Amino acid sequence: MAQDTSGTQLVANWQATGRVPAVVVEICWDGTNWVDESSRVLAAAWADSLLHEREGLPLLGQTAPAAASIEVDNADGRFSPDMTGSMANTYYPQGIWDLPVRISAGFVEDGTPETLRQFTGRAYQAREWQAMVDGRPVARAMLSLWDESAPLRQEKLTTEMYVDQRADAVLEELLDAAGVTGYSLDVGMGIVPWAWLDEENVWEQLTAIAGADGGWVRATKEGAIVFERVTHWLEATDHTSSQATITRGRAWRLEDAISHKDLYSEVAVAYTPRTLGPLDTVYSAREAIEVPPGETVERVCRYQVPAMYVVTPVVDTDYTALRAGGTDARGDVTVSMTAYANQAVIELTNSNAHHAVWVLNLKIRGYPVDAEDEEQVTEASEAGEIAGDKTYRLAHNDYIQTKVQADRLAGFLRDRLGRYRRLWGFESVLAPWLEVGDRVTITNAAAGLDD
Repeated sequence: MAQDTSGTQLVANWQATGRVPAVVVEICWDGTNWVDESSRVLAAAWADSLLHEREGLPLLGQTAPAAASIEVDNADGRFSPDMTGSMANTYYPQGIWDLPVRISAGFVEDGTPETLRQFTGRAYQAREWQAMVDGRPVARAMLSLWDESAPLRQEKLTTEMYVDQRADAVLEELLDAAGVTGYSLDVGMGIVPWAWLDEENVWEQLTAIAGADGGWVRATKEGAIVFERVTHWLEATDHTSSQATITRGRAWRLEDAISHKDLYSEVAVAYTPRTLGPLDTVYSAREAIEVPPGETVERVCRYQVPAMYVVTPVVDTDYTALRAGGTDARGDVTVSMTAYANQAVIELTNSNAHHAVWVLNLKIRGYPVDAEDEEQVTEASEAGEIAGDKTYRLAHNDYIQTKVQADRLAGFLRDRLGRYRRLWGFESVLAPWLEVGDRVTITNAAAGLDD
């Protein structure tokens, strides 16, 4: 939502004929303290958008990360990992990676910068080069940054099974498991019957879960992860009332286009029902497991199918323990297990200090969650704005598991893609309080445009 400008002159300065811009760049070199590096900044640029130029309008869960770049004066080697004693060398001797950076911008008021946060993220590269200025070489560095979704785009998680939870509840579980503390989640529209991660990319799964509910996840300018449900833009004040008026005095480019590539006569949404099966074997070891005297052996056991609940292996039922020569060793082995939705980590401990134990025919029993045959829901547009047949097929999403989900998504996509959408573009003076999705008013007396 639009940022708070109360107590500032940002709106007045934005509307003024003359204004002095202000940009503040801060870097958290040591992971705790923010250092103002603005005096070294030569140029800064950042961009955030829900519109993908190649793929078109945002659909379900699909958002690109906000990006930024910062050019800095590097005459003293501050950003050079090879420069002994530099900040980069002290904290990132192997090269800048995952370095927290934040950018604020606004205008100068009575000699003092008034700014709002425009970008929060991580620097993943610092490219150095020599530039020629007034005929002499000067050291420069360019930081390339991604928003706070970047760490989650690189992290993988394995989780338990989440059963019959709203999308926001599942998202909260995953964000907590990934160590994210700053997030804001709309209440989901429906229930996700079965959800889990099995060494899977966190961000990809967050977007899939959000997409199955008709919404999307993204990182805000302040660095929070947000989930906005399918009706968000019909409910939030910053989407229903204008947050800024763009006039000829504040803009130097205005363009209008009608997007034809985002127009479809029919949409198709596939869903894959899942059912809970009876107690059955979900894992069987292929070989005997040797446990040396007095030691513990850990084994990762990946199930044949996901399971809602599994039973810790029981001696004689789920495994046999023998010493060399076939002597019974059931009393020497202790089994402990940490269970997840699609795998378990088993620890086999041999209490015998003199003899090795072999664990044979190890298996894990549980209640499998079986996938049924894929089914499909189709919805035809009644707008009549496209000649011929053009079908949009939603890419497979593991979290669309019921007809109720598919019906809701098909109806939403039918309404979104069944009519022409006019795309307005403009370049203007920075309105620092605006966020992605905020409603604005565009006026142009010559073209007769308003709102």
